[in-house]
Amino acid sequence: MQIPNDSLREFVTGLAKQHGVRYTTFDRVFDRVFRREVGWDDTERMIVALRRRNVIDGATMTTLMARYFAELAAKRTPLMK
Repeated sequence: MQIPNDSLREFVTGLAKQHGVRYTTFDRVFDRVFRREVGWDDTERMIVALRRRNVIDGATMTTLMARYFAELAAKRTPLMK
């Protein structure tokens, strides 16, 4: 699988649609029961859902998260220069 360095939200959404994966009510309950609700956005939740359904492996999940976080950080405006 070729993982892009940018536009990760679109890549993850497309991958989820291709495999019929959604972040469901079950996922939300599971996260609450195991206290995993840490303020993730929809893309982060979808990456986890892809992993839970074995669409991606752990290494791919780590790469997707790291690149997504880097993309988000690059878009932020620095508060101090």
